[in-house]
Formats: sequence, structure tokens, C-alpha cells
Amino acid sequence: MTGETPLIPPQGVLARDRIAMELRNAIIHGRLQPGERLVEDRIMAWLEATRGATRDAFRQLEHEGLVISYPHRGAVVVGVTEDEVHGVLIPIRLVLEQFGFRTALEVGTTADLAELASYIWVMEQAAAAGDIDGIVQADVEFHEAVLHIAPQFHTIHIWRSIAPRIRAYFYRHSRERDLDSVVAEHRELLDVLHQGDEQLLQETLHRHIVVARVPPEAGLNEASLDRLARHHVDEGRPAGPARPLSIATRSWRGRRSRTRSSSGRSASSRAAQSSSTGLTSPSTSTSSARRRSRSAPVARSPPRCSCSRRSPTATRVT
Repeated sequence: MTGETPLIPPQGVLARDRIAMELRNAIIHGRLQPGERLVEDRIMAWLEATRGATRDAFRQLEHEGLVISYPHRGAVVVGVTEDEVHGVLIPIRLVLEQFGFRTALEVGTTADLAELASYIWVMEQAAAAGDIDGIVQADVEFHEAVLHIAPQFHTIHIWRSIAPRIRAYFYRHSRERDLDSVVAEHRELLDVLHQGDEQLLQETLHRHIVVARVPPEAGLNEASLDRLARHHVDEGRPAGPARPLSIATRSWRGRRSRTRSSSGRSASSRAAQSSSTGLTSPSTSTSSARRRSRSAPVARSPPRCSCSRRSPTATRVT
């Protein structure tokens, strides 16, 4: 964010989903740049939100892969690189949607195809108004509706886990394209579904999903975006390697144990040297005395009997 100016006008106290939506839109639209830190206090002031809701929103965005959280450091915005688009997101989409469209071809009803046509109508209206957000939203909903035709829960689960990052690259690619061509491609997919030609459907779908690379924005190349995804960016200093917390903890404990062992060896070597020369330093003699006092047996009084004793003057009552 730039200074304290709100990126989106606040609308009162927001819940977790509302905060996450505002931050997600800011990330997708480029108002929050990759590598920028999300400071809790600033987000709370910007969106008039509570700390608990803000932290919950950060965790949700981290689950979506849009931010990375570091212990005691906060959250950092992560970009969607073209390497990820072509190496991860597009292959996953091909597997999911080839299955989804093939199933829709087999079991899809007239009502299912009518629902897909309604999303295309929304795309047409958004394209006519130059509304990139509207056409991206209808695009995502169109493809998710196809997956809903197939009665497989896990396909929807996988799709929704990557949908925020898919929406991010849809938005970036749509800015570089004619919006009417986006509408035409989806209308072609629907026409092939009506025809029932599976081979033609798979070819059309592959041509629709496998898109060309988009040049990175000015000042952000693939190497820098990839480095931001793997390194921690702190304010006022260059990026350093972001080691997992468990590794860092083990390393710190290892240094601590090595320091203790080295100090123990140095103390024993000093003791051996002083014994050979007949000289004893005050610290060594004091330590030796303490050890002897701890190791020396302690004289203890015999245990007292806990039983009750009869007084010699006591008389027996008969």
C-alpha cells in the first residue's frame, strides 16, 4: 500500500470474508504489489477491522496462495508468475476440465447447458461495458459450473483451492486481450457441447486453456517474482532466505549446545593445567569446593518413630 491512503473505500467494521475479499481484489488488480508487507495495524485502520478478523483474513489468503506469513514478521504479498501459470495452473486445469467437459457431454441436461449460456450472456454484457472484473468473474463461474455437472466432490475442492490464483492470471491475461474474443471462445465451447463431438470438444478446450505467455509488468520479472515467493522481504533491508521455523530453531539450539560444550572443554583444560603446575585459580577452587560439597555425604539424624509412646506415669484404666 502507498502510505495510509485506503485502496478501497472502507464500509464499516468488516468480517473475515469481507477483509479477505478487499485484500484479494487489491492483490489481483495490482494495488498491492508482490513483496509488499501487510501490516496488521494499517489494514485494521484502512478497513476499520478488528485484529482477530484481520488475522483470520491473512490466514485465508495464505491458504489461497496469495500471501506468505512469517512468524513475528507478518504477511507478504505473493505474485502469480507466468512460470506458475504454465507449469502448474494450466496443467491442473487441463486435467480437471477435460474430465469435467467429458462428463458434461455424457450426463449434461438442457438445464445445465442453459446455465452455461447464462454465464456467457453475463460475459457479453461485461465485454460491452469494458468491465474486466465482470468478465473474469463470469469466466471463473462458467468453468466451475461445468465441473458441478460431474458428480465428483474432489474436482470442485481442487478447483476452489486454486481458483483465487486462476482469477489472478485470468485478470492479467484479459487485460492483454480483446474481451469479445474471450466471449467467443466460451460460446464455441458451448456450441461443441451441443454438438456432442468429444474429440472436437477436447481440441477446443485445449486451445482455450493453453494460452500464450504474457510479458511481466515493468519492474517485475520472473526471477524477482519467484524470489519473492521463496524469500522473506523485510522493510529497509534486502531479501534474505526464509528458512522454515523448525530449521531455524534447530540451528539456534545447535549453536547453543556447541557453545556449552566448548565452554565445558575449556574449563576442564584449565583445571588440568592448574593441577599440573600446582596453582589453582580462585574460580577453579571455588568450583571444586562447590562440587565437593554437593558430592560429600550429608550426615542425617536417624528417623523418628511416628508411633505413639506411653508416658511412664500413665496409669492403665481397667
